[in-house]
Amino acid sequence: MTVILQLSSAVSEPDEEASFNKIPVYTKDGIRLVSPEDIICCKASGNCTMLYLRDRSKLVVTISIGSMAEYLDATVFFRTHKSWIVNLMEVDKLLVKSREIISYTGETLAVSRSKMPKLKQALGLN
Repeated sequence: MTVILQLSSAVSEPDEEASFNKIPVYTKDGIRLVSPEDIICCKASGNCTMLYLRDRSKLVVTISIGSMAEYLDATVFFRTHKSWIVNLMEVDKLLVKSREIISYTGETLAVSRSKMPKLKQALGLN
């Protein structure tokens, strides 16, 4: 089931000093707090971003993937492509020839040619 959400205006700008690291998103019933570690990957969908979560649910957040990248820790999340961000802790396989990542939940993500060297480095493969 896909639910369309809106990122809370309470997090209009990322705060590096904040100790509370959940991402608040609006639902029709209230505000859902999403832990970054529960995010497997993010996919661009127009001006929105689809979040793929560990519980296999999907949430559509009404911000761009570029803005979403600002809320996520760059040491854990990697922008593999103009349309994808992956949680590096969730990478199961890296398919170098086809330039794809397979997550532990089976999601297949594209990796751009230019991002492959940095991705390998981030995964400790170089």
